[in-house]
Amino acid sequence: MTAATSPDLVVSASGLTKHFGGVAALDDFSLAVADREIRCIVGPNGAGKSTLFKVLAGLLRPDAGRIQLLGSDVSRLNARQIARMGVATKLQIPRVFPSLTVREHLEIATRAGTGVPQLLGLRRRRESQASAALISELMTDLDLVRTRDRQAQELSHGQRQWLEIVMMLATQPRILLLDEPGAGMAGDEKGRTADLLRELAKRMAVVVIEHDLAFVQLIADSVIVMHRGRLLTQGSFDEISRDPQVGLVYLGSATA
Repeated sequence: MTAATSPDLVVSASGLTKHFGGVAALDDFSLAVADREIRCIVGPNGAGKSTLFKVLAGLLRPDAGRIQLLGSDVSRLNARQIARMGVATKLQIPRVFPSLTVREHLEIATRAGTGVPQLLGLRRRRESQASAALISELMTDLDLVRTRDRQAQELSHGQRQWLEIVMMLATQPRILLLDEPGAGMAGDEKGRTADLLRELAKRMAVVVIEHDLAFVQLIADSVIVMHRGRLLTQGSFDEISRDPQVGLVYLGSATA
């Protein structure tokens, strides 16, 4: 299977294969994501979602296949090199410092996002200003402003997730890779997270690896269903939810 090619594609992967022993976690898997699109990749446990996420992020190298991000071949690049290209990666467990306040986290992110890159002339001043404005807007929308002097360990799980996502924006990414961003959240937090992701997709591509179909329904423009390392089906949420194959792999029945 070969990924489609288009000038506005920011993620294009084809023929991805990754084995662990005799098990194929990825088996000739392909993917194409356009700029300013939310693409959800779902599947039951063991479908290969986490392996795909790690391969796209540079945390694992595929045994075979090709990955292009933002028009460049990254198949043999590591996670740090991929991040420098404008790809921000969020793992399922929030990576925040428990004893630092929200304000201190944002100060660290801002210095990391605008310090060295600006000195090297890699970002224009107006891009940094736009990034700062977006961060300020999201801090207000997510009610993180009133928690700015609280330590991360005092925040709810959802607030820690939001803080990390907002921090990622300081690097002015073109692509967000998110691993189960709704995991462990209460219902209202999932709704606000869905709103956040839809807002971010107006500015960049958002790729979400997810297991929870109820959360996917809140955000999905287009959904890919994986099974045993391969593409099972893809389409809108309504289309995949009516597909009997999806019901079989998720529930062991013909209804999704």
